Amino acid sequence: MRNPFERYRGYSSEFWFMIFAGFINRFGMVIVPFMSLYFLKGAGFSVHQTATILGTAAASAIAGNLISGYLCDRYSPRLMVVTTLTASALSAFLFFGPPHFEYLLLTTCLFSFSNEAFRPAQLSYISELSNFKEPKKAFALIRFASNLGLTFGPPIAGLLILSSYRWIFFMDGFTSILAASVLIYSWKNKLTFRELIKPKSATSKKFQLRDFYVSDPLLWVFLLAMFLVFSILFQYTATLPLFISDTLKLSAAYVGAALTINTLMITIFELPLTTSTLHWSYRKSLTLGSALVGIGFAMTMLSHSFAMLAASVVVWSAGEMVVCPPLTAFVTEIATPEMRGRYMGFFGMTISASLTGGPFFGLLGLNHFGNQAYWLILGAFSFLAMGLFLVALQIRKNRLNFNAYESSVQTLS
Repeated sequence: MRNPFERYRGYSSEFWFMIFAGFINRFGMVIVPFMSLYFLKGAGFSVHQTATILGTAAASAIAGNLISGYLCDRYSPRLMVVTTLTASALSAFLFFGPPHFEYLLLTTCLFSFSNEAFRPAQLSYISELSNFKEPKKAFALIRFASNLGLTFGPPIAGLLILSSYRWIFFMDGFTSILAASVLIYSWKNKLTFRELIKPKSATSKKFQLRDFYVSDPLLWVFLLAMFLVFSILFQYTATLPLFISDTLKLSAAYVGAALTINTLMITIFELPLTTSTLHWSYRKSLTLGSALVGIGFAMTMLSHSFAMLAASVVVWSAGEMVVCPPLTAFVTEIATPEMRGRYMGFFGMTISASLTGGPFFGLLGLNHFGNQAYWLILGAFSFLAMGLFLVALQIRKNRLNFNAYESSVQTLS
């Protein structure tokens, strides 16, 4: 197999520093996976109090994506990447404060806001550094770095918790500062602080609330399809563990083993797969990936042993590897230059919404429909997502044809 990193020759050192910073940030992003456990076991909150904090934090995460996307267009993704990393570090250190409900509610909202605000800033910055050429390839690399960090960070954090929860607060905050420092170092002798904070001339107008909104039907159809796909994928955080423990009667260790299959597959195979399928059309990648995700989760209803469940995880993990890199690349390509940050903000908002809504409605659906019907319904939703992707691609094709027609008319005139 050809070395996938050979395709990345010629990228700037600043691009590689951003990839490294992304790895550091994800390696240290350990508060989120253990947040519920800390509130319930460490702080001694009730289930209702914990749910209230997590629900409010989800709303903060959505707001963080939208505001960060807007600010990336008004100022610079460079500025927003460092600002969000610094804010995330400071809010992580706030968890060292008293374990009172009101205090941790506010702290978690601040942390979720800044933590998610990093996403559109990072994606916009990667787009710029790759000169918008082969965005699928660039985003595959940042996914590889992020998943590599997530593979090693949380297990280390799990060991640190045995001593004290305070260690994960320190680890999260310290790695955010380290990632920001790496980026600042990469800009050494390249730009001044005044240049960094200077607003873009095209967007230095007075702020208006409607500036947050993107009135592009192509984007919204695409995001709806994406919401369905991610809502299905995020069942691994809620209904899949419940199926393993309640239906298969297996311990929590098997939940970890199933998720490890997913993480290892993505870490080992996604980058080579993406670089070898760069010539695939969006139609092929999005429809095939969505179908594999749906088929994989539908196979769960046939699982009567962990071996059969592992086979289903392999299928939907393959779908995730096929469908995820093109999603970010497509949004980058359809965005206008002056609104790329906002497009990425709505992209991040969709992921945050599906991370919250997917497990919530999944648990309700599993309870209402039961095991057999529920997993089939997930499969059906994946084919609905396929249909919406095809609609979005047709809208894009019509738009490109119209633009080409207008251009030819102007040339003739």
